[in-house]
Amino acid sequence: ALTAGPALVAIVVSLPAGWLFTPRSLARVFWARVASRLPFLVIAVLPWLSFDHPAEVLVALVVLSYVPGQVGAVWFTSVFAELIPPPHRAEVAGRRLLMLGLAGSVTLLLGGLMLERLPFPTGYQVLFLVAFLISLAGLRALRRVLAARAAHVASAPRVGELAGPADGRRGGARQFVRFALSSFVFQLGLGMGGPLISIYWVRDLGLGDARVGLLATAAGLASVVAYPLWGRLAGLRGEGLAL
Repeated sequence: ALTAGPALVAIVVSLPAGWLFTPRSLARVFWARVASRLPFLVIAVLPWLSFDHPAEVLVALVVLSYVPGQVGAVWFTSVFAELIPPPHRAEVAGRRLLMLGLAGSVTLLLGGLMLERLPFPTGYQVLFLVAFLISLAGLRALRRVLAARAAHVASAPRVGELAGPADGRRGGARQFVRFALSSFVFQLGLGMGGPLISIYWVRDLGLGDARVGLLATAAGLASVVAYPLWGRLAGLRGEGLAL
C-alpha cells in the first residue's frame, strides 16, 4: 500500500494538475509543497495518539501527502522548464538531481545509524520530525525560485508561441506520444521489482536499519556520479543519445 498508493495518486492527480496550472498558480505551488510536508509532522506524533488501526492511519497519511506533493511537483516542472533555457536544461537538471542524490544518501546513512541506536518507535519519531523541519528550510529556496519565475514570465514567450507551424506541432505531439509510451514501458519494468527489494532485504537477508540505510546510500551515491555525466552528455550530444 505504501508503494501502490502514491503511484495511484500520481496517475489520478498529474494530468488534472497540468490542466490547472496557470501563471497565477505560483502561490499555489508553494502552498502545495507546504501541505505535502505536514503529514510528516503528524506521523512523528502518531504513536502518542489513540487510534484503533495506527498502521492504516500511517498509510493514509503517506498517501494523502502525495496528493499536494504530486500537484506541486507537476507545477514545479513547468516552472523549471520556463526558467531554464533548453540548451542548459539537461545540465541543470543533472546538477539538481546530483544534489538530491547526495542529500538523500547522507540522510539514509545517518537515519539508518540513528534507528539502530534509538528504541522503537522513538527513532522513527525523531527521524520524521527532523525530516519535517529540514523540509521547511527547503521552502525558502522554493520561494526564491518562484520569485525568479514571476520576474521572467512577463517577458518570456509562451510555449505556444515557440511551437511553430501546425505541422511542427503535430510532429512534436507524435514524438511526445512515442516518448510517453516508451517511458511507460520502462517505468513499468523498473517499478514492478522495486517494492520487493526492501522486503527482500528485511525478510530474506535479515538486514537491520543501519545496513538497509547503507545499501540505500550506495544506490544514492551511484546516482550522484551518474546524473551529472548523463546531463553533460545530453547537453553535448542531445537527449536522444543519452536516452
